[in-house]
Amino acid sequence: MIVSNLQNSQRIEGLHPLFKSLFDYVKTHDLLHADLGRIEVDGDHLFINNVNPECVTSDQQVLELHHDYIDVHILLEGEEMIGWKALEDLYLCDYCLIINERKNMIVSNLQNSQRIEGLHPLFKSLFDYVKTHDLLHADLGRIEVDGDHLFINNVNPECVTSDQQVLELHHDYIDVHILLEGEEMIGWKALEDLQNETKAYSKEEDCALYSDRPTTYVSLLPGQFVIVYPEDPHAPVIGSGKIRKLIAKVKL
Repeated sequence: MIVSNLQNSQRIEGLHPLFKSLFDYVKTHDLLHADLGRIEVDGDHLFINNVNPECVTSDQQVLELHHDYIDVHILLEGEEMIGWKALEDLYLCDYCLIINERKNMIVSNLQNSQRIEGLHPLFKSLFDYVKTHDLLHADLGRIEVDGDHLFINNVNPECVTSDQQVLELHHDYIDVHILLEGEEMIGWKALEDLQNETKAYSKEEDCALYSDRPTTYVSLLPGQFVIVYPEDPHAPVIGSGKIRKLIAKVKL
């Protein structure tokens, strides 16, 4: 699953020939005040259902699955929670994401990594390396894949509660958080909403810290990952107990 915002849609427009047409249409039309119903963009190849549903509780909703179409859910007004579960893990626990108009984050699993490998020249190298090495049983520490352009920190941190964790922000690297063992929750907040800087940005560490509370949380199980870009303030390692995870650093 890919979670992003209209402002950064160009990052994922190359993943399908019709994505650019879709986002161009949405950005150039006032669909919030348009009539409800089906909007034809490119016949049965690309159309939009403009709807005004009543939200329900999570225990009232069911998971849906499609074969012929990709769904792109674009929120125009209000706040929506969308549940997600990996197809191969339907017997495991649910995943929920809070979607708002400013979010930009990618959540997926290693089995489906090929869907997003085109977003950066080094993503394929990263996921190929992770899939072909037993990193759960490898030594902890830095793993060199492509020098300072791509490396992996293999870590075994102790999780903390959400009120103990801070948001971190990077400028030079994309973070790819890949969970190997345990359960982890990662918090997120929009860059433009940050107010409480506790550590100024350090070029050497490529990191700044903020004490703001996240507005969104993502839960991960082993084999799943979150990609956060430099404009994604994030608070990792939230939960209880020790976990094993990889933090891949991908140079912009």
